[in-house]
Amino acid sequence: MQEISRSLDELSAQLNRVLARAPELQRETHEKLGVRLLDLVRHRAPISLNGHRISAASYHARGTLRNWQSKYIGSRGGYAAVRATDTPTGKNGAGAITNYVENGHRTRVGGQGASRRTRRRWRRNGAPRSFVDGRGFYHATQDDAARLLTRAAAQLAGQIAEEFSR
Repeated sequence: MQEISRSLDELSAQLNRVLARAPELQRETHEKLGVRLLDLVRHRAPISLNGHRISAASYHARGTLRNWQSKYIGSRGGYAAVRATDTPTGKNGAGAITNYVENGHRTRVGGQGASRRTRRRWRRNGAPRSFVDGRGFYHATQDDAARLLTRAAAQLAGQIAEEFSR
């Protein structure tokens, strides 16, 4: 009976050690996941904002859409997110431009009212697309994010199992 009690005490001590270290492991996992998600979002964001309705002066003074994306980790390490930065603000701020591009307003493509010269240029170079470049760049990373999350969860489970074996 003593041996069973001793084994249960050892198991209880291992559980307490793992539970004490679990928040730290979770935060580390979310930090790594946040970096990977940020890379994916930045890769899918359009390189330039040419053709978008913002003034060239405000665009060049403030940076690019890719640089406006940043990772956020929950205060207790419980989640990782990628969002637009807080600065610059306003109607042409980082959040607004990210929203415009992500939701992708339609552009005018119709041939009605276009000059003969414009229609000829479209035949030669290809007609313009009906949506802005980069439309849905956040949405396009969802499948990759699910795959990364599954991988990160497996790694976290492996780390917890390793803690038990110590």
